[in-house]
Amino acid sequence: MNTLFVGQHILRLDKIDSTNEHAFALLREVGLPEGSVITAENQSSGKGQRGNTWNSEPGKNLTASFVFKPQFLDAEDYFYLTKITTIAIFNVIKDKVELPVKIKWPNDIYIDNRKVGGILIENQLKGSRIGTTVIGIGLNVNQIDFGQLSNKATSLKIESDKHYSIDYLLTEVCEHLEANYLRVKANKHDLDRLFEKQLFGLNQWKTFEVDGVPIELMIKGVSPHGRLEVIDRDETPQKYDFRQIKFMI
Repeated sequence: MNTLFVGQHILRLDKIDSTNEHAFALLREVGLPEGSVITAENQSSGKGQRGNTWNSEPGKNLTASFVFKPQFLDAEDYFYLTKITTIAIFNVIKDKVELPVKIKWPNDIYIDNRKVGGILIENQLKGSRIGTTVIGIGLNVNQIDFGQLSNKATSLKIESDKHYSIDYLLTEVCEHLEANYLRVKANKHDLDRLFEKQLFGLNQWKTFEVDGVPIELMIKGVSPHGRLEVIDRDETPQKYDFRQIKFMI
């Protein structure tokens, strides 16, 4: 693995409820060096945003958590960790499929109009800065049956008709994560333009739900603190955090 620290310490598990929860337990009990990775063949209770569960067929997908200690970031700058991670996944898969790969705000990766991956970032603060971060990544790799979610979910195998080594993809993710992390550590704005360029729905009219009401909005960008910047049909600018607005896809 061509990294300085990310992925140099990997804990591989057969089955676990949640790799994120296991990472935090280890951090409390014995400590973990920065760049540590916990990965599992079967994650039975993987977590997503809004309290959702990440369901993954055992042995078919990449489910892993990555430990970072980004004390160079203020707590209010937490969204840069999302940029680091989503761009890493984007770079890993963009040349493996023919359809466009996009980052759907705030934390998903889409191939065309279907979800192929998602992230969950959980932070522990140290004063006004981020002390420890656990970044959970779920990437659909070789799974081909998503049941009732088949119209909303996809995988690398479905999109490319190829079987992938999970370990090889993990190595790629580690390398891209570390490169992005070091770029943001040197200049936190370094990934801003790339992130915005790959936003799902950028400068397109899309239907959202705001306070339970459907509304057409156009995405114009994401604020430094992670709020979705949109305009309505009257060209009135607005900003929302992920608890206030929901894509209708």
